[in-house]
Amino acid sequence: MGRSFFRKLLDDDSDEDEIITKLLTGSTSQRRHRRYIDRNHLAGHRRLYDDYFAEEPVYPPNLFRRRFRMRRSLFLRILSKVEAHEPYFTQKRNAAKKLGLSPLQKMTAALRMLAYGVAADFMDEYVRIAETTAITSLKKFVAAVVAIFSEEYLRSPNNEDIARFFISMCRSFFRKLLDDDSDEDEIITKLLTGSTSQRRHRRYIDRNHLVGHRRLYDDYFAEEPVYPPNLFRKRFRMRRSLFLRILSKVETHEPYFTKKRNAAKKLGLSPLQKMTAALRMLTYGVAADFMDEYVRIAETTAITSLKKFVATVVAIFSEEYLRSPNNEDIARLLAHGQNRGFPGMLGSIDCMHWKWKNCPTAWKGMYCGHIREPSIILEAVASYDLWI
Repeated sequence: MGRSFFRKLLDDDSDEDEIITKLLTGSTSQRRHRRYIDRNHLAGHRRLYDDYFAEEPVYPPNLFRRRFRMRRSLFLRILSKVEAHEPYFTQKRNAAKKLGLSPLQKMTAALRMLAYGVAADFMDEYVRIAETTAITSLKKFVAAVVAIFSEEYLRSPNNEDIARFFISMCRSFFRKLLDDDSDEDEIITKLLTGSTSQRRHRRYIDRNHLVGHRRLYDDYFAEEPVYPPNLFRKRFRMRRSLFLRILSKVETHEPYFTKKRNAAKKLGLSPLQKMTAALRMLTYGVAADFMDEYVRIAETTAITSLKKFVATVVAIFSEEYLRSPNNEDIARLLAHGQNRGFPGMLGSIDCMHWKWKNCPTAWKGMYCGHIREPSIILEAVASYDLWI
C-alpha cells in the first residue's frame, strides 16, 4: 500500500490534494462500460410463438398448461387485458427504430418467475429478455393483474359464489349419470376410480435438437459468443475453459454423452446440451422440464443426464478433488500461506447465516444474533486455488 501510494505521488504531476482524493475515492481506475448484448428479440419472439401459440405448436396443450399453470385461452385473455391496461407491455421501437420485446415475451418471463421461482437472469436465454427488464415486467404484471382482476377474483367467495359452485358440481355429476347407459354400479365405480377416460398415447415432439445445439453454441462457445465471459461464469458457475475440460473428460469416460444417431439416422443430443442441462439443474435447482425450451432436451433425458453426469464426475475427479487433504497437500498449502505472510494458514474461512424458519421457540435465544432472527451459521474453508 505504501509503495503504491508514493509511486502515484512521484509519477503524478497533479496537485497533492487531488492525488489523495483520487486514491481515497478510487477515481484513478477507468470506469467500465457495460457491453451491449444483441439478444435478437425478434428471434426470441418467433421461437416462443412457434413453440406455444402457432396453429400447430411444437409443444402440445398439456405442456402449455403445465409450464404456464393455465390454458392458452386464459393466458391470451389475461395478456389482452394487461396489454390494454399497462402501456409497458405494448411492443415499441427504440431510438434505432428496432422493435423491442413483445407482450408475449414480457408476460412469459413474469409468469415463469412466478410459476417456477427462478431467477430473472434465467429467462434470458429462451425469451431473450435482460435481467432488469424481466424484473420490471414481473412488477408491472403483478400490479396490472391486481388492478384488473382484484374486484372479481382476488376476494373471498360470497354466498352467491358458493351456491354457483355447488350447482355446477351437481350438474356435472348428474350429466355423467344420464349420458352413460351402463349399469348403475358400474357408473359409480367409474366415477370414483376415474376409469372413464381412455388411455392416451404420448405424442411425439419434434424438438429439433440440431437447432438447440446451434443456439447454445452461438450463445456461449463460438469465437464471438452472444453472451460475454462474465455471464458464462455466472450461469455455469465456472469459466468456459474449465467447462470444456470437464466436458472432454466426461465424454471420454461415459459413452452416454457421445453424440449418436437414432434408429431413423437422426443426430441426437450433443454432449454440450446434456452437460448444460445437468449443470443448470445443479446450479439453479430448476425442474428437469424447465430445460426443454432452451436446450431442447426432454424431461426424462435431462434427469438421466444429471444422474450420469454426477456419477461420472465422482468417478473421474474423486481421487484428486473429492477427498480430504493428505500430508503432502497440507505441506503445500502451509508453504504457500507462509510465503504470503500467514504461517500456519491452510485457507480462508467464511461464514454465512442461514435463516432457520422452523426453529423451536425454546431455542430461539441461542440461535439469534445480529440479524435478530434464528439462524444457523455455515462455515466454509477455501484454499487460495479453491482446491479445498
